[in-house]
Amino acid sequence: MPRAPRRRDPVRLPSVWLSARGVWALLGLALVLAVASVVPALVWTVACGAAAFVALAAADALLGPSPRLLRVVRRPIGFVALRRPNKTIYDVENRAADAIRLGLVETPLPTIDF
Repeated sequence: MPRAPRRRDPVRLPSVWLSARGVWALLGLALVLAVASVVPALVWTVACGAAAFVALAAADALLGPSPRLLRVVRRPIGFVALRRPNKTIYDVENRAADAIRLGLVETPLPTIDF
């Protein structure tokens, strides 16, 4: 029986996630925008706050560690069986001068290549 051709991996772009600080800033801007429906003068406050948020997010993206300085490798899993517990272990290497907090989001199970 011939093997099915291996599916080519799609182009992967780096994921961008806001930190908790960024999410709270956006929520604060949304709250001030809601209050601006009653106090129209606050619309300018929201506009200035949104401009500052965009500028700070862009500066953070440009000044933060480069993706070339980060390396994440999943260790081989080994034997996999039903009803047998297993662990997925990652090795993370940060060669940047700054400490970072890294969150991993695993791919959907059907696309994992064991």
